[in-house]
Amino acid sequence: MKRLKEALNAIKTIYAVTALFGIMPFKRNPLWSMSYGITPLALLFFINLYGGSRYLPYVLIGGIITITVATTISLETDAAFLRIVLKLQGMYVASPVGPLTYSLGLAIGNLITGVPGIVIFFILLYIYGYLNIASGIIIITCVGLTWALISALGFLISSLLNDIKDLWTYGPILTAVLSFLPPVYYPIDLITDPVLKMLVYIIPTTAPARIAQAAVKVASITFFETLLMWIGLIEANQY
Repeated sequence: MKRLKEALNAIKTIYAVTALFGIMPFKRNPLWSMSYGITPLALLFFINLYGGSRYLPYVLIGGIITITVATTISLETDAAFLRIVLKLQGMYVASPVGPLTYSLGLAIGNLITGVPGIVIFFILLYIYGYLNIASGIIIITCVGLTWALISALGFLISSLLNDIKDLWTYGPILTAVLSFLPPVYYPIDLITDPVLKMLVYIIPTTAPARIAQAAVKVASITFFETLLMWIGLIEANQY
């Protein structure tokens, strides 16, 4: 009974932090969602216009990954602002809120602004016939693991820097590096160098993008490669 009460209190606390840093800001200014989705939608338009439908599923998967990364990595700025400027992070962590519930609430809150854009790309995947129940579950799982991994990265960056001005530059740079350099918007077969092909797997968005591409049957990956990527994603989130 005690554990159940503690679990319920933790859920209430996570919701409170999520509402404070995610739901309320989204209600005040829903245009935040448009700002995260506009670049993937623009890429969808131009790549479909000049590249045809061949790369359409890659762009749709890439849009989901990009919005997830862009909204989640912004956590670094929020966490640093709360710690450096408002001096609230120490209070939250030392209070009954605790570090885990505070981190989860803040991470979920940041993802909320990306949910409308992610839903739009899921709808487009369904409209174009790339989405079914199985592929949908796989892609949602990939989004969840990407969110958890990038959230951890955001918290790590926010804890290492002490000048709030420096943090404004890292979000866009990391979004570009994690979304556009690895094979997120394009098939990995376009990378011909075997060494470079292995190196791109170090980038944390490569695995979820490849798994999602295979789920909608536009990429072919072996069972062994799939297993290694799932293990890598899960293990990375353990740290």
